[in-house]
Amino acid sequence: MNLRKNSKAFTMPEILIALIFLSLASVAYFSLNRANTRTSMNAYYEMMAFSLAREPIEVYRTLGYDVLAELAEREEIGIAEYPIGKDMRTAVKCKLGDQMQYPIDAENFEREILLEHDKGKKDERVPFVKITVNIYPVENKKISKFIVKPLLELSGIVARNIR
Repeated sequence: MNLRKNSKAFTMPEILIALIFLSLASVAYFSLNRANTRTSMNAYYEMMAFSLAREPIEVYRTLGYDVLAELAEREEIGIAEYPIGKDMRTAVKCKLGDQMQYPIDAENFEREILLEHDKGKKDERVPFVKITVNIYPVENKKISKFIVKPLLELSGIVARNIR
């Protein structure tokens, strides 16, 4: 007498094997989903940090070499929204009505702007001012879960016009 021929249902081992396969597939799906979310958020924050670093470089480049060289030599604070100096980290503020509008997630970053004046030597190289912007994530914010690199550094150069 064969019980399987008369049975219209699945056996217990068949059900257990199917449950194991389904659980492995769901674990793989959720792991992949989590990794994709982390990767896309990291790319989002990295692009935001890049644009926050580029902005002060563009602003200071418009001042020209002579003004930047003077700011670098005197070690002045610079423009109020973009203070210059080592250990002068400033948080990016997101307030309605401000001149510069940022996404709310920009508050997860701090900026440090440095000027380095290279006077050059006569007949050897062109004098320039190097503008370096360091972007740091604010500690204890949600960004620390997603960002891979703890720091973004972007530099730009403004050289003296040689005629």
